[in-house]
Amino acid sequence: MGIFTGDVNMSEDLTFITDEKGNKLSDRFNTLINNTRLFDCLVGYFYKSGFHQIYKSLEGVEKIRILIGISTNTQTYDLIKQSRLASTKEIKDSYENKVIQETETAEDSIETEEGIRKFIEWIKSGKLEIRAYPDERIHAKLYIMTFKKGSIDKGRVVTGSSNLTKSGLNENLECDVLSTLKVTHSFVILTT
Repeated sequence: MGIFTGDVNMSEDLTFITDEKGNKLSDRFNTLINNTRLFDCLVGYFYKSGFHQIYKSLEGVEKIRILIGISTNTQTYDLIKQSRLASTKEIKDSYENKVIQETETAEDSIETEEGIRKFIEWIKSGKLEIRAYPDERIHAKLYIMTFKKGSIDKGRVVTGSSNLTKSGLNENLECDVLSTLKVTHSFVILTT
């Protein structure tokens, strides 16, 4: 038994994502994102390692928007800083060069290379938008999946402790809650 003990085994309840064996947020996203049109994230921390955990399931998503509330890696921070000074093309080119530099120190595998190519491609095409909240530190974690038109309902919301990092999605012991209520998705969309 994991950290959550007692009469209820929360790792078997699909609304609770406890990051115990067999109940990782990255695995749940890989299932939930299949019917998603828009994938919006508000996280304290974002690292490309988090993107690599779920990028394959994001292929069919129309738009991915990530708002970072506290911190990111140096490459993403530099990109945001430059965005105030340079043209969009210069920013994308500069970021691409930084990703290439990061690639040289990354694990040497076809999957890593493919993920980095997707990251660059999606930033260039506008499918992936990454922004930092400029005024205050936000430590909230909120993932909003808006489903494709004609789906059974509007979407799903996940909130909890997991940042969009490899550690947050796969390695740390985190706890998140999946809301399947239509009213939750509608409320979150109206207030964000």
